[in-house]
Amino acid sequence: MNEMKDISEAAKALSAPVVKLIEVCAVGIGKIYEPIHTSRMARANAEAYKILSEAISENPIIPVTYKEEKLALDASDTDSIFSRMKDRVQFQEIKKQINIENVISEAYLKIKEEEQVSNDKVDEDWITRFFNYAGEVSNNEMQIIWGSILSGEIKQPGSFSLRTLEILRSISQKEAKIFHKVSAYAIKNLSQKYHYIYKDDDLLSKFGINFLDIVALADIGLLSRDLVLSLDCKNKPTMFAKYNNWFIFLESNIDKTVSFSICKYTTVGEELLTINNPHIKSINYFKEIALDLNKQNVKLSFAEIYSDINPKGKKFYREPLKYL
Repeated sequence: MNEMKDISEAAKALSAPVVKLIEVCAVGIGKIYEPIHTSRMARANAEAYKILSEAISENPIIPVTYKEEKLALDASDTDSIFSRMKDRVQFQEIKKQINIENVISEAYLKIKEEEQVSNDKVDEDWITRFFNYAGEVSNNEMQIIWGSILSGEIKQPGSFSLRTLEILRSISQKEAKIFHKVSAYAIKNLSQKYHYIYKDDDLLSKFGINFLDIVALADIGLLSRDLVLSLDCKNKPTMFAKYNNWFIFLESNIDKTVSFSICKYTTVGEELLTINNPHIKSINYFKEIALDLNKQNVKLSFAEIYSDINPKGKKFYREPLKYL
């Protein structure tokens, strides 16, 4: 009785986001789940290694025959084969469970910092698909990404589609690193609310991004192929991008519509950007874009905007426009 009371008191101490994580994991792995601790992971790993070592010691020699100049597995000892099969399946399932629990641990580290999450339920089909795929992820860096996906979906169900899970499942660690590198230079189209990469190979190469990086992300469905973005800056400053506390504008002294090539993020790419935290590293990136746009008689300018709001309800510039 006292034990049940202790459990009840412990549950009350958990935040609502952590409780929701526990509920989602209960649906996904078929039991009430408590946040993973290092000791549990050590025990799970030890058990997996024990099963593997026992399988090897019990079956030190896999029977092989040589017939008609071909090597073949001797299937006459079916009991031995069946035993090895059980050991293999058991070991694989334990390894999957370790992967899942590592992913949940990463999600827990993120979700425990949240004060509240959406009350909407996470779709059960999504949960099932997620945990099926998470069991395949052994790389620690990829487990961090999958943990971020789980915590993000718990915070706001519908944030990550089943298609995103499908594509993420096929992404290698190398491709994930390319995505992270390229996304540091993702520009947000403030009017239409999507992200893109300014497509100029010479310009991008100055920041360590080459043509093959773009091709790789397009091939796995995170970037679109080349598109053309046209922005109207006829005798007026036109919003181009936001950099830290500064807003960057396109300007021209003549009637002008400026066009330039971009690689737009796909829907899946946009979803993954939310966990990648894209942040342009330097104003020099925009200075290079400004040099490129100067060829079209267009300038980039920037101005800081007050966080306060004037009596008319409009934000206003802190200081005059500066040119890049």
